[in-house]
Amino acid sequence: MWDSTNNKEENEEKEDEEEEEEKEEEEEKKKKKKKKKKKKKKKKKKKKKKKKKNTAVVIFLKFNSNQTYIFYISLRP
Repeated sequence: MWDSTNNKEENEEKEDEEEEEEKEEEEEKKKKKKKKKKKKKKKKKKKKKKKKKNTAVVIFLKFNSNQTYIFYISLRP
């Protein structure tokens, strides 16, 4: 009789230990999932490049013969 009750107690203890181990494993899995969510890459914000506008300098040269020469020189600011 002592053996059968002892076996029952042992079986119950083993079951309890197994349940605890399963719970711990589930908790670890949940923690890992949470960590994975945190590891998502953050999107990098792209800086908008300012367009450089070309400025034109116009030089007029006049001669005695009433001819006009126009020179365009493009310069970046």
